[in-house]
Amino acid sequence: MDVFKTHVGEGKALMINEENFYLATRERKPYVVDSGGVKSFYAVCPECDNPIQLIGLLRRQQDSLPHRPYGRHIGHDVPGVAADVLD
Repeated sequence: MDVFKTHVGEGKALMINEENFYLATRERKPYVVDSGGVKSFYAVCPECDNPIQLIGLLRRQQDSLPHRPYGRHIGHDVPGVAADVLD
């Protein structure tokens, strides 16, 4: 997926890129979680309102595509972002 949003129910989807993510979240909690020096970036899926993780946002994650970041469903709640209702 190549778009994200920041709030459940909100209709405005943004292209996934570093600039849009920073402008929408200011890279603050709960959208950015730092675990032992490794940052994870979270947002909301525009289609189903479930939490997604943004992969390759800073192009440092090894499993990201080399040319563009993307979002993927994560299958668990992200407090303050969204609850997973796909269970």
